[in-house]
Amino acid sequence: TSCQDVMSDGSFSVLIRYTPTGGNPDGSEDISVRSNNIASGELQYEGERLQVLFTLTEPVPIENYESAKCILTFNGTLGNEAGAVIGKSFTFGDDAVLFNEEWKNGLDGDPPLSEEDPKAPWVHTVEAEDPDNGEGTNVVENGILIKDNVRFINHDTARFSRSSNLTGLPITPNTYLQYKIDDLSINVQPPAWEGYTTAWQFLRLAFNNELSIQISTDEQSVYLGPKDAVYSFDLGVIMVENIYRIFQNCGIAIPEPLYLEGISFHQQFGSLDNPSTVEHHQHAEIDFIRIIEQHVEAERR
Repeated sequence: TSCQDVMSDGSFSVLIRYTPTGGNPDGSEDISVRSNNIASGELQYEGERLQVLFTLTEPVPIENYESAKCILTFNGTLGNEAGAVIGKSFTFGDDAVLFNEEWKNGLDGDPPLSEEDPKAPWVHTVEAEDPDNGEGTNVVENGILIKDNVRFINHDTARFSRSSNLTGLPITPNTYLQYKIDDLSINVQPPAWEGYTTAWQFLRLAFNNELSIQISTDEQSVYLGPKDAVYSFDLGVIMVENIYRIFQNCGIAIPEPLYLEGISFHQQFGSLDNPSTVEHHQHAEIDFIRIIEQHVEAERR
């Protein structure tokens, strides 16, 4: 194929095949996972580079990464040939999982990935200005952290629920955040002045130099200052985001070096001017969160 050929009017997709834990090594029990299709646009074959983030139908367990085999497929028009199909195989290579949380050990979380791993057990805090103004719970069911924060009717005092973990990980331009949150909801928004909020719920990554990333939905985020990058996401979908790019897209300068200092999940009700006439209930279901360092091959000259 000529390197001058152009790929167009098509799409890219990824198929991942891996051997599950305890599966037959001959491949007869392998599991296949497909991605969504991404429109190709117009791209010169073996010329230009295109960075694409695929969404998988289900996650590939970290313990099975070594057996995973991947095929990147283009289906579309190549040069003058319509209906062309091009495939390229690859593996996960030397991508390093720096932080992994799948709640295998209940509320304490997964054990460290290595002896040098700075990851600590999770700390779950539920507090309120008025001890009788509501209730909060943190439980793990089927490998999912479920958080509930409830303020009872006829109360106007604040209350919050927070789950936090200290890390201390160096972050590079090739560090990615991978996560899946299945639910992040509130039954009804409490009253607030126009342009303000009295309820917020989000995943927060805290970095050095007071930088942070807040992952939430449009109606449940809160302003934390000019160094906080607010990022929305899709519920129930495996999200993969480059950490540097999140800051860059929000116009936030990145210090050198950049360190991730902690990860936390927040649910909070602020105080009200008057006692609430309804019960307020925040609910979150967090499937997993990972920090991954992508392996990048040196360019050939």
